Amino acid sequence: MYALALRVPGSLVSFGSEEIGRDIRSLLQMMINSVDDGALSLGWFETAYESNLNSSARWDAAHAIRNEARHVVRARRAPGTNPQDWNLELLEVEEIALSIASNRGLQLSGYIHREVFVHARTFVFALDSIEKALRVIARLPGVPSGVQNAESLWTKAFPDLKRIRDSAHHMEDRARGRGRWEKPLDLKPIESDFVAGGAATVLSLGSLVDTKYMVTVDPGDLAGIEITLDTLLTAHQVVQATLDSFEWIGQGRWHPAI
Repeated sequence: MYALALRVPGSLVSFGSEEIGRDIRSLLQMMINSVDDGALSLGWFETAYESNLNSSARWDAAHAIRNEARHVVRARRAPGTNPQDWNLELLEVEEIALSIASNRGLQLSGYIHREVFVHARTFVFALDSIEKALRVIARLPGVPSGVQNAESLWTKAFPDLKRIRDSAHHMEDRARGRGRWEKPLDLKPIESDFVAGGAATVLSLGSLVDTKYMVTVDPGDLAGIEITLDTLLTAHQVVQATLDSFEWIGQGRWHPAI
């Protein structure tokens, strides 16, 4: 688990307009909380990612449970007979195997495969929350120039984040090959060692290339975010720079607390 501490320079932001100052404090806290969310989700992502890579023991356990379920189903048949429908028997075996696995607390491979994507999306949404708050702060009247500098650093580091976020929130459109305003996506070819000719068009509703979360974005190209500590450190740097841009009053603190 990662602990990326942020230094909050004071207890209150010193700003001319009390109303705007109150908004800034809330938005800064949103950014701070989102760094926490990113740190937590990255740790969970890495654990799930390693679990997917080291699945032989789980595969052996699942294989043993399926054999056990198969014996249960076959014991129900009259000796020396074959099932009338092999497909139905396979479904019955799988149903019993799922029940046995659940009762014994075995993690289901289908869930484990999806878990890594859950944490990847949580990480992306944490970045998105930072970006949303930063964009709003940067456009408030009278904010220090350091905020715009932090925003520029963010834009350079994560140029595709907004489009990735938009696709993540509109998967019902991407699944149908649609972009904004129901316009058909113009899927772009990608380089691939697995496709004859070296290129193919791909519609991705969320995939992983190593540790890079990839999704098809409008108008049809692939965009991605690295789910890594380096990405989180960049986000942390931008949030700290934003905090340091303001004048503060009161006692400073480190976040998160021990």
